[in-house]
Formats: sequence, structure tokens, C-alpha cells
Amino acid sequence: CTPITLTAAGEDRRIDAHRVDRRLRHPQKTRGLPGMSSPMIGRDLELAELRRLFDQVQHGQGQLVLVTGEPGIGKTRLLDELHARLRHDAAGVQWLAGRCQEMGASSSFWPMRDLLRSLVAQRDDDEQSAVLGLVEWMVESGVLSLTQRAAILPALAYVSGIRLGDPWDTRHTDMEPEAVRTEVVDGLRCFVSALARQRPTVLVLEDLHWADTLSLDLFIQLMDDVADLPLLLVGVYRPDAQHRVRQMPTAAAQHCPGCWLELPLRRLAPAQTRQLLHNLLAADALPAVLEEHLLAQSAGNPLYLEESVRNMLESQALVRSEDGWIVDPPTLSAELADSLHIIMSARVDRLAPACRDLLRQMAVLGQRFPLSLAAALYGVDFLPADLLDPLVEHGFIYQERSYPEPVFAFAHALIQQSLYRNLLEKQRRALHGAAAAALENRTPHAVTDAVVALSHHWEESADPARAVPYLLQAAEKARLAYANDEAVTYYQRARSLQEKVGDRKGAARTWMALGLTYLNAHDYGRSQAA
Repeated sequence: CTPITLTAAGEDRRIDAHRVDRRLRHPQKTRGLPGMSSPMIGRDLELAELRRLFDQVQHGQGQLVLVTGEPGIGKTRLLDELHARLRHDAAGVQWLAGRCQEMGASSSFWPMRDLLRSLVAQRDDDEQSAVLGLVEWMVESGVLSLTQRAAILPALAYVSGIRLGDPWDTRHTDMEPEAVRTEVVDGLRCFVSALARQRPTVLVLEDLHWADTLSLDLFIQLMDDVADLPLLLVGVYRPDAQHRVRQMPTAAAQHCPGCWLELPLRRLAPAQTRQLLHNLLAADALPAVLEEHLLAQSAGNPLYLEESVRNMLESQALVRSEDGWIVDPPTLSAELADSLHIIMSARVDRLAPACRDLLRQMAVLGQRFPLSLAAALYGVDFLPADLLDPLVEHGFIYQERSYPEPVFAFAHALIQQSLYRNLLEKQRRALHGAAAAALENRTPHAVTDAVVALSHHWEESADPARAVPYLLQAAEKARLAYANDEAVTYYQRARSLQEKVGDRKGAARTWMALGLTYLNAHDYGRSQAA
């Protein structure tokens, strides 16, 4: 942006503004507190290790790293720091990133779709033209052969949902589901390999604890390719004993022995937490009571510390004076909370009522959401700046993407989850129903693309039976992709709803589809039972 000065029509006053010069490829959240920041604390060894691995990538030896840690511990911040260092020090590095999302846990290849959208974000065409243009550019520049193009296009079309025209769009119709899955995975591997062969590449897949089965399958198969590519493959996730992601270290040892590393992030030590607090408040000395309470409350978790400080500033339990920071003991006692949920509730309550209502509605849409969908849920065509800007300024949300439409995200998944928890059941059901209705009013292509979200919102609404057709569509798509676990889950959810409303014929058809899915998975006992 370029700073400019405007004169309001009919007025003498001048207004400072900015002219937009170009669209950011990857809009990002601003870190830290308003007017305050801190260098990354306590991660020097981890950052040095990541840089060492990338140096090996630059010499042609690919590497895999698994970055793990609890929510709020700083996994994304660590990678942001690496990205910034590489942009400054390693000319020509290519950074690719895709995120999983909680609602997309049953949506096949979701992080690759996210990555693809980021990759074509600078193109001004619609998504279909942008994807095709990217592939043609790769062919013309010699990155892809025509044979590779033929392998990659169907995979990208499948993942992104774009149409290529016959015979491309009908090629999967008569194929066995396992063959479709194999073709898509092979095509995506070829695509990643082609991108990495252009120049040293970092490929980050975040929030793998929410990944669908096929995305984890792809991630494991990409491990096989690491050693032969100038590629740093990064998987980021929370340790979860109940999720398949727990198997990633074992898979890494089998698929890329000698070129992988697990990088667990621990809580900050008390001295590191104290340093972070001093940096955030730009103070050499702080009241002992403040340090004592915040160190105990945050327990070494950077996000908890930051949100605790935000809460105290907004409640004026902590005030800056000419002599430094002053703590108000009565307010401090009232504001110090035992959990991030309580802290977040207090911060939200201080927003203007309209901003507060909008933020809570956004929480129903998930961690990430198109801005147009948030506007539709709020009942307007466009969200005015006086509603949206305070939510950004106070660090609740940020713009994550501008292409193919503006997409916003909560600054952290824990913020969205806390807001959602605070909604009454009646509110949640009403908002989920409104979100589903808003999704149904979008373009036919967008509706087809959103069957997972539609099924989720209708299931959580006051009219859950309306989720059935979307659950069946999602199940069929998963079955055809040989994502049998996801297909079974969708069919079971649909059957349960059909039985609740007395749709015996529909439930019987769903039982049959479930049996075919078990058969595809070679689970003959369950297939026969169904």
C-alpha cells in the first residue's frame, strides 16, 4: 500500500488513507499485541535445526520434519520465523503451505486443495482458469512433460473440484475406487515433485491432527520421494493418541530413514516466559505480583500468556503510566482466570454488542470462513468496516487469503472453540441452520463443493434430517476415492438420521451402500452383515 491524503467532499478536513498497489499473495495475521511485539523466545535450537535441514535441501538432500506440540505452544510461529529467515537468506526458495481444518477432517485431500488455492492466488482468473494456466505454464517452461501433464490434470481437477470437460471429467466414472485413489495420489506426488525440482522447496502441511485419511496417505507417500528431491517436507500437528497422526514417526522411520526428524516443542521455561512478558510490555522491570500471576497462569504456553496480557490491558487491570506499568490489585484478582476459555469470554464481552454478535456467529462457521458467508449469516451483503475492523484490531480474526474470495480465520483454533462453547444450544442450532441456508444460496458449483460443510451445519441445526442428501453425496464421493473410512462415517450418520425420521426405504438404500463400501474395503464380514 502507498500512503495518501484525501479530502472529504464538502469538508475542509483531510483524511489519511492508503492506496492498494497490489494484492498480497498470502495475507497474514499480525502477531503480538497492538503496538507491542517480541522476538521469538525459547526456540533458537529448533529454528537452527530447521535451518540446518534446509541447508541440506539446498545441497540436494531432501528432509522430513515433524513439528509437534500442544495448542498455543508456537508451532506456526516457529515456521513463520523460518519462512522469514529463508526469504531473507535463501534467494529463490519456494514456500508451499496447506492447512487442514476441523470441519474438513472427512473431506478428501483438503490440505492439498488449500495449497493449490494458495499457489494460484496471484492469478486474476477464476480458479479453473488459474489451475489450468499454472499447469500449462509448467509445461511451457519445461517443468512438466506432456505425459506428466496427463497424470497431473485429473488429480488437480479432483482435488480442486474444477471441470476440464469430457473426456477428463468422465474418466473416473467407470474406474474402481481404489484405482481412482491411486491415480489421484500419484498425480499429486508428480505435481509436488515437479514443483520441487524447479528450486529448493518447503512444503508445510499444518494441523495434521485434523487430516482426512487420504491426506495422511499422501503425506506418507510423499515421504518416499523426499530423499530424491530438494524438498523440506514439514508436517505440523498436535500429539493425539486417538488419531492416526500418532503413527507419523513410525511411518517416517520406514519411508525415509536417515533423512527425517521429529521436533517436539516444549513449554517455555519460567525465565523464557518472563522474557516474553517483558518483551510484550516493552519493560525492563515489572511488578512482581504481575510476573508471579502471569507465569503461573500461562504455565509456559505463549498463547495463554499473550491472551492473558490482552485481557488485563482491555480490563485495565494493567495500565501504563509515565513510571511504567501499574497493576490494579482488585481488578487483577477479578480478571485472573484459570483457563483460556474464561479469559476469552471476558475479552469478547468487552466488544461492542454488534461486533460481539458477529464474532460469535463467525465461530459457528469454523476456524476459517469466506467473508461473504459471514456477511450472509449476519444478514447483509457486505460487512461494514466498523464491524469487521475491531475484530481484526483486537486480534480475534485476520485475513488469511484474498483469492478466489476473501477468507478470514480466527487467530487461533482455541479462540474459535472458546467462542463456540459459550453459545447456548438454541443459539448454536439456529446459527447452524442459518449457515446451511446461506451456503445453499451460493452458486451450484459452490454448493457441490460444500457438501461436507452443509452436512455438518444441517446436522447441528434444529432440522438435522436436511443433512441426509449432503451426507450421501459426501459418502459417495469418498467411496469413489477409496476413502472407505470417511464413506462409512458419512453413510452411518445418514442412516441414523433416516431411521430417526422413519425413512425406512432410505435407510435400507443407505445400508446397501454401506455394504458396498465395506466390500470395497475387503471387510467381508461387515459387508455381509450390512
